[in-house]
Amino acid sequence: MVQNPKGGGLSSSFGGGGAQSMGGVQNTNNFLDRTTWTLAISMFALILLANFCYP
Repeated sequence: MVQNPKGGGLSSSFGGGGAQSMGGVQNTNNFLDRTTWTLAISMFALILLANFCYP
């Protein structure tokens, strides 16, 4: 993963002090995880749709 849930990682790269007051590292980690899964599922669905539309 991009984010270390115990500190450091992506959140600290963009000013970790400000990120702590707006939800902290764990929320950033959850957002990245959900975004990754959403994009992966969307891409899989589009590949299947393209497979059926274009023989």
